[in-house]
Amino acid sequence: MRFGTKDDISNRYRANELPSFRVGEGWRCGQWYVDDQRKGGFTLIELMITVAIVAILAAIAYPSYIAYVRRANRADIKTALLDDAQFLERIFTESNDYTRNSAGAVITQASLPRIQSPSSGTAIYNIGLAVTVSTYTLTATPVNPGVMAADRCGALTLNNLGVKSSGDYDGNGTAGDAGDIAACWGK
Repeated sequence: MRFGTKDDISNRYRANELPSFRVGEGWRCGQWYVDDQRKGGFTLIELMITVAIVAILAAIAYPSYIAYVRRANRADIKTALLDDAQFLERIFTESNDYTRNSAGAVITQASLPRIQSPSSGTAIYNIGLAVTVSTYTLTATPVNPGVMAADRCGALTLNNLGVKSSGDYDGNGTAGDAGDIAACWGK
């Protein structure tokens, strides 16, 4: 706290001027003082405005983030299904049979290069295999509970003809139609 002199006070109050007080200034004990220490902190209204801004940003950002995570997980499982399909096509090229390789070993789900997505860590999708001598169907089913359990694409499938299928993404009651395939397999 510092105190002013008589000249400071008279300069402050010239003729026809009203005194202007700032926070931390005043007249005390016959002398003008200025408090050099500022009080730190925020007012309640400043905190409420900050919380409201953060809540609005979160309400906008969170759905976009979830959509991005789901799209990234679908991209990974599509890659895994295509890797497994390529593996099965190599087996068929060598032995003319999807159920056995050229050495005669039986091909099962455990034989696939990728049986889950991601390849290591906690599974988000499990890959199933239905195979006959001349056909196969790979099915990627979301793990429940998990981040993809509520995904509208549901289970993604791929067969030996390259036909892709998915759940009812667009909600029209027909799973695997062209709109669903475009939404789930397209990007």
